[in-house]
Order: sequence, then structure tokens, then C-alpha cells
Amino acid sequence: MPEKVTPVAGPCIQDVLDQFLEEQCRRLSARTYAPYSQVVNSLLACLALWGHESLSDKEAKRFERLRRADPGNALLFCERFGPKHILAHIDHFLGEFMIRKVLGEGIKRAAGPVTKALIEWLVEKGHVTAKQGKGAIEMCSAATRDIPAAEDLALRMTLFAQGQEPDGAERVEDLFTFTSVQPSWVWVRGARDARALGPIDLPEDICSRCRVGWMITGVVGRAGRKWQFVEAWNVYPVRP
Repeated sequence: MPEKVTPVAGPCIQDVLDQFLEEQCRRLSARTYAPYSQVVNSLLACLALWGHESLSDKEAKRFERLRRADPGNALLFCERFGPKHILAHIDHFLGEFMIRKVLGEGIKRAAGPVTKALIEWLVEKGHVTAKQGKGAIEMCSAATRDIPAAEDLALRMTLFAQGQEPDGAERVEDLFTFTSVQPSWVWVRGARDARALGPIDLPEDICSRCRVGWMITGVVGRAGRKWQFVEAWNVYPVRP
């Protein structure tokens, strides 16, 4: 016999996001509405996959009961938990998920403004308090500025790294954090390797776009006594 589960109290995430999109569709032109739909549906996908990871122990046990009762439902989390759980995933959504999982420059540029509009709407409708939404709104404002800048830096780093010729003595593939940024060189530290590597010479137009604390996935290799980027992939303006 299937386990009995407690129904969600109040609107679920799916209902709230649908209502938000319905209101935007009524007030916006089709062209302006398109990125709203893309961003919100990307957020829905992100929450469906990882939303349960932020649950409390009690909530996690409830989610496991729900999953056993409905094992094939990919949107289970979004259908059975309320909109307060959206806020815990804004950092992940605007960081790793948007950089790694989402294709298209337009949607990435729209991610910050659209998500900020959503959080403000959640506050306006009383789904979350202004105090609860404050941190998420600040993240959205930062993402509006930083995601396009990170994408630009990633492209420049990728093109620059393609022209480098390491001597093959040592190569380190990792997620590197920029620990020092100077006009013509940087220092980085890998998440796994943990060594401080540098100074790594970079053109001034690239160094000027690097930020201490930002991260980049790639490969750093030796060229004589120096280190250099020999492959560069994604740049993260916030920690994944």
C-alpha cells in the first residue's frame, strides 16, 4: 500500500512560478517576456534537481517519503514544497548552474534581472518576507553585473591559453581561485591541489577583468620556472 504523505501547505514552488510568469506575460510584450520564461524555467529545472539538498533533516525525511510514493516524478520537489525554498538556491542558480548548465548569452545576461524581479514579486505577494528576500536580491544585483563579465573573461582566457606552450614538466587541472590580481600577473590556488601557483603572466586587458575570489576551471602548466594557463574553461563570479 502506498505511503500516505502530507499535502503541501499553501502554494507550491511550481504554482508560484507559473503565477509569476502568467502575470509577466500579461504585462510584457512577447519579446520582453521571452527571457522571463527562459530564466524561470531554468530555475525550475535547477530546483527540481537540487532543491531538496537544502532541506532540514525533518523536511528531507518528508521528501524521501514523497519520493518513495511517487518515484518517477522529476518535479516532485517543486510540486510539494513551498516558495520559501527558492531563496536557498539563488546562489547556486546564478553561479554554477547558470555558468555550466545554461547555453545562450541572452539568457545568462537576463538571469540576474529576471531573478531579482521574481524575488521582489515573492516579497510583494507575501510568499517570503522582505528580510528573507534581501540577501537573494543582492545576489541578483551582483549577478546582473558579474555574469556577463565572467563570460567575457572566460572567452578571453580561453583564447589566450590556446597560444601558450608549456614544457610538459607539470600540469595541474583544477578549479582555481584568483588569490592575487596585479596589472600583468595573477596568483591562483586550486581547490584540490591547494598550492599557491604564480605569478602567472597575463595580458593587462585580461588582468583588469580578473577579480580576487572569482574562480576559473582549467589547466595550469609549467613553462620553465613559471606557471601559465594552458587551458581555460568556465569563470565563476560566485562560488559554485
